[in-house]
Amino acid sequence: MTVEISFYETIFLPLSKTLDKYLNLLRIMQENSENFTKIIERLSYFIEIKGDNFNKLAINIGLSNSYFSKMLKNKGSLGEDIIRKILLYYENINPEWLILGSGSMTKKESVSSQISDKYLSEMVLLISKLSEENGVIKTEKKQLKEEIRILKEENMKMKKNK
Repeated sequence: MTVEISFYETIFLPLSKTLDKYLNLLRIMQENSENFTKIIERLSYFIEIKGDNFNKLAINIGLSNSYFSKMLKNKGSLGEDIIRKILLYYENINPEWLILGSGSMTKKESVSSQISDKYLSEMVLLISKLSEENGVIKTEKKQLKEEIRILKEENMKMKKNK
């Protein structure tokens, strides 16, 4: 019995809540096929995708924790200073998308910023190993060329002595 409750509480319930969240987002997106009409609605969508909430954002940018909820409920407009704070807080949100509703939701990251430090250090290690192996191969190649030269000379001498 405890296994069933544990499975329900730890797996099924969180998955069900996540599914409900994404179905709600899908419904919102379908209702507003031309992106979202208001900045506050686009911000709500972005925050939902990020797994954040308005209270956390409000506190972090110095507003009352109910500010955004009231704005969303009343479909209010955000001022320039608030938008600037939001763009500074969420560095990866695309300002064009937030303000105008066009373009992608997040900024396109450069290739170098997408590569994690771990991946980068693994690449450096791999390049180092390949460089060492390349040096060994070059040395072996020189040795083989010298052996071929010596064998050719010996072959020529043997042909002359026949």
